[in-house]
Amino acid sequence: MPEKEFNMINENGRAQTLHLRLYNYLRSAVEAGEYKKDQMIPSENKLCAMFSMSRTTVRNVLNQLVSEKLLYRIPGKGTFVAGTQITTLSIACKGIREQLEEKGYQTDTELLSAEQTAAADHIAKALQLPLESQVFVIKRLRCVNGAPLSLHTSYIPSDLCPELLSDDLETTALCHILEQRYDISPLRGEESLESLNASAPQAKLLGVKPGAGLLYLECTMYSTQNRPYLLDKVFFRGDSIKLQFSYQRELQLSSLK
Repeated sequence: MPEKEFNMINENGRAQTLHLRLYNYLRSAVEAGEYKKDQMIPSENKLCAMFSMSRTTVRNVLNQLVSEKLLYRIPGKGTFVAGTQITTLSIACKGIREQLEEKGYQTDTELLSAEQTAAADHIAKALQLPLESQVFVIKRLRCVNGAPLSLHTSYIPSDLCPELLSDDLETTALCHILEQRYDISPLRGEESLESLNASAPQAKLLGVKPGAGLLYLECTMYSTQNRPYLLDKVFFRGDSIKLQFSYQRELQLSSLK
């Protein structure tokens, strides 16, 4: 990237601290694609010279961007761009694919397998089904802008949508198929979230090293009849996504006399 004069005034005409100026510059450069994913940024010495800043200030800025996972370090080599994380809402609010496409990302879904089988005990319990009830099990790999993002395994009671395996499960969002073809609309969802380490098969599909950090989201969706109709188990690359949750407390207002 060509060196450029560093502007000491921000776009609102206000002076910025040295730390904030360099922080905003590097973050903006990464987000604008001036530094690409896995590209090495200038060394601490070069940044000091480029922007007339002390080594302490430059190092503090880089430490902050590393802690925010925008950059990463390789000892003895330098500091590299980790890439920006994708921020989405929970899947109980809206399907991940729909959210990504609304943000302008190019999404691709690979159908890994789809079958009808007897539900394992814990699956039957989650979906409030008699033991060994038949369910559809659909496994998919989702990619964003050509890079793997998540592994999805979905469990659906087969009596709710008996022809599901004949539907287009790659190019059409599952939630749309269930709602538009089978008239199954969501009422509410229950979710749990935890961090796990990638197994060897998961790592191979997601393009990470075995043991890499994953976010594991489990979500049970309930229909307008308050029946659980979908259990989703999703493994996200921990370095590629940030899940955002928003809550609003319901206030009880007593009447005034």
